[in-house]
Amino acid sequence: MGDIKVGYHTITWGRDFDKALTELAEVGYKAFETFGLTEHFDKVDEFKKYLKGKGVELASVYCGGSFIDLDKRDEEIENIVKTAEFIKEMGSDRIILGGGRKKEEGNTEKDYKLFTEAINIIGERAMEIGIKACYHPHWGTMVENREQLTKFLDMTDPEVVFLCPDTAHLKKGGADPFEVFQTYLDRIAYVHFKDIKEGNFMELGEGEIDFPPILKLLTDAGYKGWLVVELDSTTRTPKESAQISKKYLEEVLNLEV
Repeated sequence: MGDIKVGYHTITWGRDFDKALTELAEVGYKAFETFGLTEHFDKVDEFKKYLKGKGVELASVYCGGSFIDLDKRDEEIENIVKTAEFIKEMGSDRIILGGGRKKEEGNTEKDYKLFTEAINIIGERAMEIGIKACYHPHWGTMVENREQLTKFLDMTDPEVVFLCPDTAHLKKGGADPFEVFQTYLDRIAYVHFKDIKEGNFMELGEGEIDFPPILKLLTDAGYKGWLVVELDSTTRTPKESAQISKKYLEEVLNLEV
């Protein structure tokens, strides 16, 4: 399964980015996904040197936005495009998108039109840079359930907007992760593996997600790219959680970390 590259998200460490990279490398991960990094946009060579010293590479950066609030929509788009430019300079080729502000009273068709127009614009501009924009369905956004996912994918351009399915967020939103992966294999360009049990996010192998059939779908389809483990929070230490998921990746999924 050498075509699949494995990474781990720094989210579990909160704001302690340096510690996250140190401990991920100690566990044995060679790549990471994270948020932000704007402070490094004009210091690419310096950041590359820093990551080399840590022994890890950048898989991607996760960016969010409201996309329906017109007073900040253009700024959100431009900030994400700048991130895509930075990712390209860092040698990566994927950017992860989340969001679409969920309204308590429910989102209108106009909201979805504004939202998907913005994502299409980002997708087009990212492709011009040489980056694939991958949307991440997420609990608490405008794409949290199966119906909303269908709507989103129908309203976005498959040539420029790709999918980053997250197994646990799909499950939390009432979808069948296997069915989503199977249905949208041709849109998947990045993957998040996360487990879930009784609505709580878990380390891989400690929840309800049946990962082997999902991985087989990907490998049978010739998927080549990133598979990133993400865990928003943990009752253990972040390092312990990373170790548990690494053991599952290697011993159950036979993936090389």
